[in-house]
Amino acid sequence: MVDEYDPYDRTLDIPDGRNCARVMGVKRNFFVEFEFVAGDPTLTVELVLPIAAFSEFCSVNDVLMLDSTSEEAHKDYEVLCREHGIVPGRPDELLAR
Repeated sequence: MVDEYDPYDRTLDIPDGRNCARVMGVKRNFFVEFEFVAGDPTLTVELVLPIAAFSEFCSVNDVLMLDSTSEEAHKDYEVLCREHGIVPGRPDELLAR
């Protein structure tokens, strides 16, 4: 039997040496709550930033976007991005341009 891929499984491997972010939710329709992995899966911090600052943070830090923690968080993040004219990061894509 083959296990189904669960994009919201937070135990998936995070690549060593890569800065990564995982959206955990949207607060007050303006802030992005996310986990940031600083190049080592054991160095993780939860942060909250306004959407524009989050986008810049990801670009400056060459962040690999990981899957959101839930389908709801993913949808809320996409709506927030659309409302603010920001292209949402997709899993396994760099936000850096």
